[in-house]
Amino acid sequence: MKTNQELYGPLWIAVTLVVEFSILSHLIGALKLQSVISSSSENTQYQNDDMLTKFANQSISRMFTISFLVTLMFLLSPFVTFLVFKNKGALEVTFI
Repeated sequence: MKTNQELYGPLWIAVTLVVEFSILSHLIGALKLQSVISSSSENTQYQNDDMLTKFANQSISRMFTISFLVTLMFLLSPFVTFLVFKNKGALEVTFI
């Protein structure tokens, strides 16, 4: 009897981490922005819009950085492990 191996577990873990870290970084940035806007009452609408644009750019940049690092971790670590075991002669790869 063959057993089916599910290989989607690491994929779902990576996607969950990216979504959670993105939400948390956006929330932290929004709270910082709100404290900056509320602390200075003499800001004009133009300055507030400029801060919102800067915040959005930082948030997107953070999201891409988090996505890249999590993807790199989930793709690079199995590949390095494969190379280490292959060079030690402990792994035999067959394509049958």
